[in-house]
Amino acid sequence: MSIKLTQKTKKYLSVIQEAKESGNLAVFVGAGFSVSENNKKYKSWNEVTKKLIKELNCNKGLDNLKIAELYKLQFGKTKLKQAVLQSFPKTPDIAGTLHKELVNLNPHYIITTNWDKLIDDAIEKTTNIYDIIVNDNELVKSVNNSKYIKMHGDFEHDNFVYAESDYLNYSQNFPLIENFLKSIFSTHVIVLLGYSFNDMDLKQIVSWVKDNSKERLPIYMITTKIG
Repeated sequence: MSIKLTQKTKKYLSVIQEAKESGNLAVFVGAGFSVSENNKKYKSWNEVTKKLIKELNCNKGLDNLKIAELYKLQFGKTKLKQAVLQSFPKTPDIAGTLHKELVNLNPHYIITTNWDKLIDDAIEKTTNIYDIIVNDNELVKSVNNSKYIKMHGDFEHDNFVYAESDYLNYSQNFPLIENFLKSIFSTHVIVLLGYSFNDMDLKQIVSWVKDNSKERLPIYMITTKIG
């Protein structure tokens, strides 16, 4: 099946291709990317939050960050981690076609707000070499030019970013990664995958970029249309 592309789309794809060839393409991956791989195993941020709401008996109108913060204050960080982990597969994360193709695309940087290890697994199964960065210490020790940055940490390192206070304290907890991301947004063409316009993470990212990067190259968001 052939796909007709508008002139504007062709122009955008040309910019992305040139960025890839010149080594200044960064791909930003959100939860929708993992959900699309297997929506029965991987849940969206909203679905995870719904489970917290059931235990809290709180206002459903609160955003995900405040719900997670209330849960952490009432039950503690350890219980929050356990509750979130229940929404993820107990079996090891195994990369599917999408994650493998992403790594095979070989952008200069892959950045994600996801906590799963699907991209990690895809990297292990490819000849493309990426340093996997989950905290500031790993960034300091990184020697490879290409990097995969888990900017919201993960469960294994017990530094996952979810609650409102995690965002407020991000500069304190991830100072080197934060500054490194600022430089990427200033020097690289960014492609967003797995986000929607109503995605809380996307809103946080866009707001953060506007506040911290005065000069930046284009940012594109690729979405899918069903039906």
